[in-house]
Amino acid sequence: MYLDSSKTTINGQTYQWHLLCESYRENGKFKNRTIASLSHCSFAEIEAIRLALQHKHDLAWLAEHQERIERELFRRHQKNTP
Repeated sequence: MYLDSSKTTINGQTYQWHLLCESYRENGKFKNRTIASLSHCSFAEIEAIRLALQHKHDLAWLAEHQERIERELFRRHQKNTP
């Protein structure tokens, strides 16, 4: 599973969307499937999902580094807030 984030600008208006997707094989070919649209989620929720997917095999790492992660999420939020 992975998080697919995209952004486009049309007539000066910027649109951004986030999709939770998975890759799979069908008849020997790679395909992608959208599991859910996460566009309604807040920035913090999107980043939390992204982190959980990055560390899904070692969730204990997230618990050990919670304070550092929270600081990084706050910094990213400040950077992306107009």
